[in-house]
Amino acid sequence: METEELLSIVARDEDSRHQFKADVNNAASLGAEMVAFSNSQGGLILIGIINGNGSRSGLTREDVGRINQIIANAATNNVRPPINPVTENIQLPDGLVIVLHIEQGISKPYMDTQGHVWVKSGSDKRRVTAREELQRMFQEASLVHADETPVSGSSAADIDQDFFDSFFEREYGETVEEQGVSRAQLLENMNLSKNGRLNISGVLLFGSRPTFAFLFLLLRQLLFRELTSKTSIISIARI
Repeated sequence: METEELLSIVARDEDSRHQFKADVNNAASLGAEMVAFSNSQGGLILIGIINGNGSRSGLTREDVGRINQIIANAATNNVRPPINPVTENIQLPDGLVIVLHIEQGISKPYMDTQGHVWVKSGSDKRRVTAREELQRMFQEASLVHADETPVSGSSAADIDQDFFDSFFEREYGETVEEQGVSRAQLLENMNLSKNGRLNISGVLLFGSRPTFAFLFLLLRQLLFRELTSKTSIISIARI
């Protein structure tokens, strides 16, 4: 980063991508800030800038060494999973400024040592408590998949058994009877049900003429997830 760019950022004040700190002394506090940036769009923490008036606190070389150790400790021990931030030291007439680069994370949600999830909210941060927001973050990290959502009131009895048996024999070259386990267990093994309930994939692929009420429950779940998580509804074609 060039000096002119740094001064331009400082002149614009803090926002969702830029935060100013005069100094850093606490790894846990810095870790929470790193979590918020990692769970959001990433950004920069400028250390050596006094928030409010944009003046420089003037870090010394000794300050830089101490703060870089705190940064390393925070990124490794106070962010779960750990992250790898990048730092730059910019020399200004009245002292050094550390520019701490934090990328948007690919393993959301990130947490602090207390298990709290933070995101940026304007120039500040806020703790995430809503289940739907956490669910969306897990989906973004591909840790939760909409097609694996259990469908209330469903069971292995709701599948088209003849169609399922035909598919299984065609796909695996053996009959269902040769497996020595129930269809319910096969459905769980194929990740189409869990704890006795079909998931959305299981219903869409092998459901047997579901009632209007059953279809309503399924569509309500799909629409609810679309409205709360802002993710696209999965389209699954029956084989």
